[in-house]
Amino acid sequence: MNKLLFLFLLTVCFYSSVINGLSNSKLSIFTSMGTESWDVINQGYPRLVKLFDNFGDATSIKSSLPGVVIQGRIYLEDQPMDGDPTTAAQNWWNANSKTILQYPDVDYWEGYNEPPVGELSQMQWYSSFDSARVSIMQQNGVKASIGNFATGTPDVTNATIIQAYYPAIDAAMSAGGILGLHEYSAPYMNSSFDFSSQTGWLTGRYRKLYQQYLIPTNRVIPLVISENGIDGAEYS
Repeated sequence: MNKLLFLFLLTVCFYSSVINGLSNSKLSIFTSMGTESWDVINQGYPRLVKLFDNFGDATSIKSSLPGVVIQGRIYLEDQPMDGDPTTAAQNWWNANSKTILQYPDVDYWEGYNEPPVGELSQMQWYSSFDSARVSIMQQNGVKASIGNFATGTPDVTNATIIQAYYPAIDAAMSAGGILGLHEYSAPYMNSSFDFSSQTGWLTGRYRKLYQQYLIPTNRVIPLVISENGIDGAEYS
């Protein structure tokens, strides 16, 4: 994480109000833990912490912050998006189940990170993959964070692509899962944000997704924008 962004998040957490032992701010950290991260946890009281490839502190975080939600991402060297998606989901579980089951204090586990879903066939494959992943995880008593789409995706101007992911959303909602999105912008956080509509193409893009597709179809799945900051991006 960019140090400037980290300090910004830290400052916001420090000066937000605390309700029932947790910050009222929606900002937190995406971290592999360390001294500065513990400063945020012990002084900022975040409501959610996202851990990256290091989950050994999950139990201690829960002890320090009763009620905190922990989301986990395991680094994957390969994210194949060909062949049978159900088989790919089982392969993903086989490769990662030992880690997942070792850390029961992680509430939600991500699968693929920022998958390419610009084509309908890609989204259809990924929807089947995430649906199968949710089912496998539910059978093993754990919950999924689905989606985890990159900034500027999926294409909210293409209803067919969005609707192709509905089966995964339905599966996750039935299993108590969440939806993960990433939102960056540049040169400012509100670049490409339309203040009149209160939506954006980069930050605030989730509102387009929910207002145009998910709310009208009763698919209001809990959302975590698990990466957020100032960065370059393209959008459509």
